[in-house]
Amino acid sequence: MNPDTHKNGCFDRKPFITTVRSISGYVPAGADRPSWPNVMSMDCEYQKSELGKADKSCTGCEWIDHGKA
Repeated sequence: MNPDTHKNGCFDRKPFITTVRSISGYVPAGADRPSWPNVMSMDCEYQKSELGKADKSCTGCEWIDHGKA
């Protein structure tokens, strides 16, 4: 993999979801699955680290808003 041309998987990715929904467990017919807000960081935390600052695959990294995730 060439670090001069390779971009990390976060490059130009869709935004993270803002709500998490349960995918397992018993839910009665017709009832909505439980959901809660996604409290994880929406920013790239790796880019803030020393490794991320030195990672050539992060150069020019940006997230493009593709609309609602």
